[in-house]
Amino acid sequence: MLAAYIANQVALSSKAELDTLQEQIDQQKTQNEEMQRILSGDSDDVTEWVARDSYNMRRPTSASSWM
Repeated sequence: MLAAYIANQVALSSKAELDTLQEQIDQQKTQNEEMQRILSGDSDDVTEWVARDSYNMRRPTSASSWM
């Protein structure tokens, strides 16, 4: 009975670790897709990305935000 309990706990721990790793993989894939999009664009896209990343700037959501 104790062996079954320990095996179950190990399985649960492994599942949680796999879930965490899968989440990290998904986040990295998203970052890679964004980087690929940026690098395949023109220099304005790269400048925008640097501004957003380096200066924590965000693109306005409407035209009135520019004023």
